[in-house]
Amino acid sequence: MIALHLFSTLVLYYLAATGISNVGYISSGLTLLLTILRPAIRGYQYLNAKLSTIKKEIKCPREDAIEFKHKIKTLEGKIKEIEKLLDPKNLDSLISQQKQKVCENQQQIARLTALLEADRAKNIVEHERLAREAKNAIAQLNEDSQFLGHVREIIRFVKTAYSARQLILS
Repeated sequence: MIALHLFSTLVLYYLAATGISNVGYISSGLTLLLTILRPAIRGYQYLNAKLSTIKKEIKCPREDAIEFKHKIKTLEGKIKEIEKLLDPKNLDSLISQQKQKVCENQQQIARLTALLEADRAKNIVEHERLAREAKNAIAQLNEDSQFLGHVREIIRFVKTAYSARQLILS
């Protein structure tokens, strides 16, 4: 199409240059102008259509862009909730609750350690008491055993004396 316009321009210029027609210069200029002007107009129309489509998308974004924006807002809300849960300045946060539990556990460990030490001391005292009682019982048994030994000897003496008396009397 452009070649035809250029050919027409050259023909009209030739006519004007040879003097055949005075309209040739103006016609060749207009033809050359139309050769440039038509594609420029088409380009402008194309650019205008594209820009209006972009403008329309900016005013009314596509569904996936709206959905993406909604997801981002949802995620931002969840991130804020997580930050709130992890904020050590907030008394209801997980970190604060964990710190409180750690303090409570440390106090309970201290109480249990004190109770353990008291039980150990009591256990030592009881072992010493049992050791003393065992020593006393052993000493008592030794004394009882000596007493029984004396009683046996007396019984044996009495028996021997009774047997000897029976022998003498018989």
